[in-house]
Amino acid sequence: MAAAIGIAEEMKQYSLGPTWTGLPDSYSVRDIIGSGSFSKVAAASCKVEDVQELVAIKCCTDIFNANKMPRGALFAFREISILQCLSYSPHVVNLRDVFRLSPETQDLYLVFDQAECDLHSFIHPTAPFPLPSLPSSRISVSELHLIAHQLFKGVQHMHQAQIIHRDLKPQNVLLFNSTEAGAGVVLKICDFGLARKVADKQIVEVSDSSVLAQVTEDGDNSMATNGETYDPVDEELPTAVPKMGRQLTQSILTPNYMCPQFILQPEDYDSSVDLWSCGCILAELLETLEDSGKEPDERSVIFAYTDKRGLMPDPFGRSSGTTDSASGNVSLSEDDPAFDRLKKILTKLGSEGASEYRDGVKLRQYLRSEVAERKANEALADMYRATPQGLVCLLQRLLRLKPERRATAWEAVGLLESSARSLPAAPSFCTVDPSNQAKLLPRDFDSPPEDGQMLSGDPDAKKREFYRIQNSWCCTNLDKIVEEYPSGAKQNKISHRT
Repeated sequence: MAAAIGIAEEMKQYSLGPTWTGLPDSYSVRDIIGSGSFSKVAAASCKVEDVQELVAIKCCTDIFNANKMPRGALFAFREISILQCLSYSPHVVNLRDVFRLSPETQDLYLVFDQAECDLHSFIHPTAPFPLPSLPSSRISVSELHLIAHQLFKGVQHMHQAQIIHRDLKPQNVLLFNSTEAGAGVVLKICDFGLARKVADKQIVEVSDSSVLAQVTEDGDNSMATNGETYDPVDEELPTAVPKMGRQLTQSILTPNYMCPQFILQPEDYDSSVDLWSCGCILAELLETLEDSGKEPDERSVIFAYTDKRGLMPDPFGRSSGTTDSASGNVSLSEDDPAFDRLKKILTKLGSEGASEYRDGVKLRQYLRSEVAERKANEALADMYRATPQGLVCLLQRLLRLKPERRATAWEAVGLLESSARSLPAAPSFCTVDPSNQAKLLPRDFDSPPEDGQMLSGDPDAKKREFYRIQNSWCCTNLDKIVEEYPSGAKQNKISHRT
């Protein structure tokens, strides 16, 4: 048996390949734990003052190779800058180190604390769950409140810093064993490669104390704010929504967590896209409750989308349906993946199908109607009959079809804290307010100063030239960032001595 284990370990090291050779002496790589289109992630250990700590090392491949991946430097620069901005939050993954193996290499390495698992592995376990605080994938209502509260506190901090994640999903939510006895798990949001900064002066700051929503004691489908009770369909809570200053790419969210306005309308969007994704995550978490009756292999996403292309196609005429150039209206056919996606949402939220709303204008009008919202609330209440009313109410607020009526992170935190007060054993929440800690990135932090000089010429040539300038500018800034981190500073000193 010992010999077999030795061979397995030797093969594991062999499979790592040259990407993981030549790392700083303080790091020891054990195994590959993930990979994507532009990066690989390895489990490793880091020696800190004679103590071995578990870390995850993300290798961003060919970042400095403009010929192979001309925008790789931009994505890495965005993620590192945003993580530096969000470093105060206990619910955002900690970036420990950034380094290159040498000035001549093309790869960039990012070092994070290693999590025991991600939220997807917890909801859909395939192996024994590695969290002592949660020994199984079935949780109590109190434990769910604690997990969800940390998720929304992380999103709240992110939005307070004017950052929209744009790819929230269980795989991008990490769970750590808490170092404090009886504290449960620690949740941290990760993977900010698709995150963007919102426009300046487009956010209304709202503190926790201003959100007074609570579930009424008699358990009806209503909430109260400032002492007044109302139905969640008819009224809106106070908002604190970062607005995008311009329209950005639509096909960025993982399809199962993509909100309706991404599918239908060419419009500026705001932080409500993150809250829809959080609603989808919460719906999956509800299936882990002890009273849900769902076994791990019976759990599923609330809006399952199986298009093999993975990302939503362009719904504005170039690859899906046709667009009226004068009005921007979208016409869909039953063969369009966008139509299939909307059909699944409407089927879940109170419509027999979408065929009667095939015209893009009619479908948009229906999604924004009070009828659609009321049907959606009724459908969700029916789907989660065994779920505590406070959690159902929160889910209804998150999965609003009209983005401007969707709950904000501030409201979600307030609703969870209010709902928890009715529990027999009310959980103890960490209520750190991020409003005094949020660090704002400079406006257009990822655009080179030269971009305003390119005002004429062939559009394709202009785009290529802009990408070249942007890539060079980001590479220069990444080299400066590397020098600020432990391994980078150490390597810089060594290179100067030699």
